[in-house]
Amino acid sequence: MAYMGNKGLNSVLFDEAYTITGEPFYLGYEYTSDINVVGVTDEYCEGGNFTDFGKGWTDNTKLTPDNAPALALQMRVEGTELPVDVAICGVKKVVTNVGSTYEIKGKLLNFAAAKITSLRIGYTIGNAEEQFADIEQTVAARAEDEFAITCNAPDFKGSENLKVRLVEVNGKEDAYAANNTYASTIVTANVQDVKRVYMEEYTGIKCPWCVRGIEEISQNHTKFPGQFVAMAKHCYSGTPTELECPSYTYSAGNGFPRGTYDRRRTNGLDITDKNELYVKAFISKGSVLGIDAIANFADDNHSKVTATAVMKFNREQTNANYGLAFAVIENDVTGYKQKNAYAGSVKSYYGWEKKGGLVALDLQHVVRLGYEVNEGISDVFPKQINSGDAFSHTVELNLPKNIQNYKNLKLIAFVIDRNSKYVENVVEVPIKEMQPTETAIRDINNVETPTITFLNGYIDALNFDGKISVYTVDGKAVANTNLKPGMYIVRLTKGKQTFVKKIVL
Repeated sequence: MAYMGNKGLNSVLFDEAYTITGEPFYLGYEYTSDINVVGVTDEYCEGGNFTDFGKGWTDNTKLTPDNAPALALQMRVEGTELPVDVAICGVKKVVTNVGSTYEIKGKLLNFAAAKITSLRIGYTIGNAEEQFADIEQTVAARAEDEFAITCNAPDFKGSENLKVRLVEVNGKEDAYAANNTYASTIVTANVQDVKRVYMEEYTGIKCPWCVRGIEEISQNHTKFPGQFVAMAKHCYSGTPTELECPSYTYSAGNGFPRGTYDRRRTNGLDITDKNELYVKAFISKGSVLGIDAIANFADDNHSKVTATAVMKFNREQTNANYGLAFAVIENDVTGYKQKNAYAGSVKSYYGWEKKGGLVALDLQHVVRLGYEVNEGISDVFPKQINSGDAFSHTVELNLPKNIQNYKNLKLIAFVIDRNSKYVENVVEVPIKEMQPTETAIRDINNVETPTITFLNGYIDALNFDGKISVYTVDGKAVANTNLKPGMYIVRLTKGKQTFVKKIVL
């Protein structure tokens, strides 16, 4: 029985003590009233509004257009033998550098009526063996706190899955295992505080003066090694279809050849323009951020690329407005001849005057794909950025079919200042073969897949002693605990064998 309470909590006590036996039970309510109103929270709670009017339980949250909210129920349990239940949640994605130690950070929720003073936490990085950290830390009863585990510096670039598991609380096994595991990601890059200039050249093999762009790129690569990145977009009149790149939509304006430098300076690439001085000045000015990237093919037929950009800011930014963009270029594209306006000229131009009117050469830096190249992805960075803040973002790129040799592909990642429209910094990295520690999934069908079972909220495989990984259908790794109904992809890995199976729970 309870009195009317329009606001706040309305306490209801049992007539006599209720003994918890250890068997599962539900906390619910029933009421009789002349009005059809009960107090509710303002927040939607999945599965929080069940009713039984004699015909079985009905989940009202799935029947009403506005998703019925849940009545706010709280239960206070007192006794001398209460179980200790601590949950791990909110493990943050780690963004770190090669050779730098880092911290795994997360949140602890103590649901128990007693304080905790010590924890043992296990963590697994990629396919490595689980490691353990013993933490002396006090968390008050029914309170929350953060934890941090310092890890050794990684020695290679990559993106790996991270699994954090609560092993013991106060020297004993936690009472409820379903909330003891959390999955996240560790991204390791080699972000250096180096400014690079990004040149976007607009060219064509039938444009006789476009040899300027070829030399402009070559000369800058020689003069500014490691600090100059370039792409060549073939779009001059008469360009063969297989050399075009419709997805790279940014334009340098009219005229050929045409080149932009960090989108701060645009000109016709004539040798008298003294472009080298501007490139040198842009490099000397530096950048507010360093950038690196990781690129791997996402499938065996090299039709997709998983691209991750990692950025670290070296200055505070207020009201920041940056975007992240990607491009894919191909080197050593064969089978073409470049028109040469300098053939037979009395003036020297890097030896082109000694070549014929049509020059057979391998094309370099041919842009094959552009992704958000105009202003960049807008939701990668916050508006308020502190010095030292690091960010990472991953996209999957679908490669076009006109690529000659996937071994000659490189990924370009660049950050655009959406306020000034300038390119803030850029990096170019090779695209490597798919790594077994990444979330891309491969099928191996020449062996029998072990029998997969589902019990108590997690997936297991009979007579299989390897690693079990669970993914959503779009390839995102999820923790193999307390799984909700749906479709999943299960990956079993043991040595060089990989078994993949799609299941519905």
